[in-house]
Amino acid sequence: MASSSKSETDPVAPAGGGSEPSARDYRDSHLDLGDDYDKTLAALPFDTWMTSQETQILRQIVPGLLPHSPRRSLDFACGTGRITEVIRPMVDEAHGIDVAESMVAHARSRVPDATFHLVDLTRNDSPVMNVDLVTAFRFFGNAHDELRNEALRAIHSVLRPRGHLIVNAHRNPGSIVNRLSRMRGHEVTVTLSHPVLRDLLTRNGFRIVRVIGIGGWLIRARLQTNSILQSRVARFTESMSRVLIPASVCPDAIFVAMRPD
Repeated sequence: MASSSKSETDPVAPAGGGSEPSARDYRDSHLDLGDDYDKTLAALPFDTWMTSQETQILRQIVPGLLPHSPRRSLDFACGTGRITEVIRPMVDEAHGIDVAESMVAHARSRVPDATFHLVDLTRNDSPVMNVDLVTAFRFFGNAHDELRNEALRAIHSVLRPRGHLIVNAHRNPGSIVNRLSRMRGHEVTVTLSHPVLRDLLTRNGFRIVRVIGIGGWLIRARLQTNSILQSRVARFTESMSRVLIPASVCPDAIFVAMRPD
């Protein structure tokens, strides 16, 4: 990763990384992209690899966060159901929610034994309450500040006390690659740093339990090829980097937070 590249940006994210409201609200940015979103992600080696790493981590950590049955989850801004599909085998009742009809249609086809809702949770009452786990991936790094706070307040209201929220931070301006980009004079437009995300979560009633970094060793574009990312060396390097490299300088990270009350 040589600069602020596609690897650290959502393929349909608003310009500027979402720190301020753009001319087009992020709520509207995915409305007609259900047919193409998964294809766009699959076309980028780093995004495909990042998705596989997130999936592995979720399968490792989610069972330990869930109480005894019945276990209920909600995938906020679920898109085409990528994360819902991962979580579904680990819960008794899986829900997804999104504002894009085309995304929800694909999600229903992808995960037929989950329940998907077409509703804006920041503007309407939630169709599901008292959930044990909420996931929100590829959302907070793209949304503007007001929407981030609205979303966290809504998520807090649907979580049961001591329920967990898992979000990813895939647009980190503090990552090594972005630091190197700025040193070379490149503009880095992503804005959701780990301190900013920590503050957002804390101010909206969450306690951060764990942060897991992903891809801290991927600091050059030449490392982003499929041949490297799918190699044994990559698997070893990734496992070591999670021990040796702080999550705060990784291009992607998973934050686990809890509603304490």
